[in-house]
Amino acid sequence: ERFGEAREHLSIAVRADDPVVRQRAHYNLGNTHLEPAFGAPASPERAEALQEAVRAYRDALLLDSRDTDAKWNLELAQRLLEEQGAGGAEDDPRQGGGGGAGDDDQAPSRPDPDPAPASGAGAAPRMTRSEAERVLQTAEQRDAALQQQKLRRTETPPPNVRDW
Repeated sequence: ERFGEAREHLSIAVRADDPVVRQRAHYNLGNTHLEPAFGAPASPERAEALQEAVRAYRDALLLDSRDTDAKWNLELAQRLLEEQGAGGAEDDPRQGGGGGAGDDDQAPSRPDPDPAPASGAGAAPRMTRSEAERVLQTAEQRDAALQQQKLRRTETPPPNVRDW
């Protein structure tokens, strides 16, 4: 597979001047880490790939908080990390941030590791209602924290001009 080659190109694209290009590059970089880890057995390499995916999706969400694909994949990567029992799954969500926006047509050739909600084979066991509510509440709290963090970054101090 050519994920390594894609990562090289995307690592350059994440430094682009255009924020849309940067956002899509972060999203696709996350996909290059998530896709190979998705069906792989639990291992330190898989945990590291999932942590990289989480970071990339968060960076994408910081640039566009409305990107539902990045939100979905972020949640998927975090759940896979938790299922594996990786210690970084608990610490990593507090790092970085995400906000994300985007359309479904972000990258025409991007891998689509997202399972359909009704998919059967390989899908995680069904959640109870309380688990689903907890996941939604956690996602909402993260979203709110990221929005506040984004607002703090964009606030500009008033100009130092005398008004007399």
